[in-house]
Amino acid sequence: MINFRAKFHSIEYIQNLTPQNQWVRKAASFVELTPDSDRDVSSLRETAYLWNAEFPERQVYYNTFATDMMRDIYFDKYTKMYRFFALTNQFQNFENLDSDKILGLVQIKEKSPKLNEIVYLQTEPQNMHGEARQKYKYIGSTIIDALRNLFPFRDIELNPIDSSYQFYKKYGFKDLPETRFLRYFA
Repeated sequence: MINFRAKFHSIEYIQNLTPQNQWVRKAASFVELTPDSDRDVSSLRETAYLWNAEFPERQVYYNTFATDMMRDIYFDKYTKMYRFFALTNQFQNFENLDSDKILGLVQIKEKSPKLNEIVYLQTEPQNMHGEARQKYKYIGSTIIDALRNLFPFRDIELNPIDSSYQFYKKYGFKDLPETRFLRYFA
């Protein structure tokens, strides 16, 4: 059976910068992208293109994780190894996920009935912590909270890039001895 829409999971809350320069609570949708859906794959491809275009000066050595997720979602149609989720400002019409409204993406691998691995997690580049153009915050932590709520009895493991290591440690992830992996215990 082919599914032609992203699957809605939950309403989550992030922070939004108002024109008065104040941070306020704002709702966002946590949805699952379906590798069998051409529309979901197209939305991810468009998101990767948009996010890469936000930093053209970095293209020599920098691709967003969205680019890697785009590659994996195409092949996952056959392998079924991963699950893909997005945090978006969109609240309806999920059969046409708007790439301009995607705030963050995460790709997970179910390693066991009690363990998920975050393969990639990325927020929209202009909303990364410390960016001058940042309009939203708590996107990454909100995605992790949504995963914890969706899979309440599973630990979450990841191999963080150096720039995100402290974020995960502050969030409560613990070092796994003799590896570069961190784990959040359910």
